[in-house]
Amino acid sequence: MTLRSVGSLLCLFCLLLAPSARAGSWPQGEITLKTRDGKQRVGQILSETGVGYLFRTATETLVIPFGDIDSMGAGEKENAPVSNATRPAVAVPSYARQASETPPDDEPWLERRRGFHFGLGGAAGGMAVPAGRFRSGLISWAMLGARMPLEWGFNRAGLRVMPLLGVVRVDAGNSFDNPEMAGLFGGDIQIRLYVSRALSFGIGVFQAVTFGAGAAYSVGPSLSVFNYRFGRTLSHSIEVWGCVNFSPTASGAALSLPLVTVGYSYMW
Repeated sequence: MTLRSVGSLLCLFCLLLAPSARAGSWPQGEITLKTRDGKQRVGQILSETGVGYLFRTATETLVIPFGDIDSMGAGEKENAPVSNATRPAVAVPSYARQASETPPDDEPWLERRRGFHFGLGGAAGGMAVPAGRFRSGLISWAMLGARMPLEWGFNRAGLRVMPLLGVVRVDAGNSFDNPEMAGLFGGDIQIRLYVSRALSFGIGVFQAVTFGAGAAYSVGPSLSVFNYRFGRTLSHSIEVWGCVNFSPTASGAALSLPLVTVGYSYMW
């Protein structure tokens, strides 16, 4: 046997051993093979070709090139999604929790106050007319009327004009035996102060004319001691309002007792 023939046999022997050595290098049994395109397949390597592994899964058999293989490992569920239970819990920052629990800023309610608004409602209360106006110094109580507030809101202050039309029960003398009915038409102009989303106050001037059981004109300061707005759009208004009227007489200005009313209005 020549030296050339011995060398040829050694080369043939090495070529036969090379596939066996490589075949022993891949994991045995069912494996997970991940490729560079993001896919992962679970199955078995049947053999090795010149370009890649002959790989069999539960649904197909294909050749996967060596250059496309990203990693190989022990078998697991193919393309298994990550369950919610295994995902790490994301901690909510304390400042985020506080922000969700903190009530919204008071500023948005000012938007509801700004601009022009008008309303319709009613009022009930008591009134005293000036002494000496009638023959026996008549006194009237139990005023019932309708009102229409017109309001211009600016920021935390506003202007309100409120016409008032009512009916007054007039009781004659000290015995109150001969009641009469009188009409009342008046108007109130007030500067309003908005102190919170629900509460506001006002101060202004009220003028009125009574007619039906004698006519008289009166004017005096007015005060809205309590105005409460409620509802999602602040549409409902409850108010305690009063004034002190001065009515001119032949002997000079006479002080009448206060007119005090409790009213409700729906605002637009």
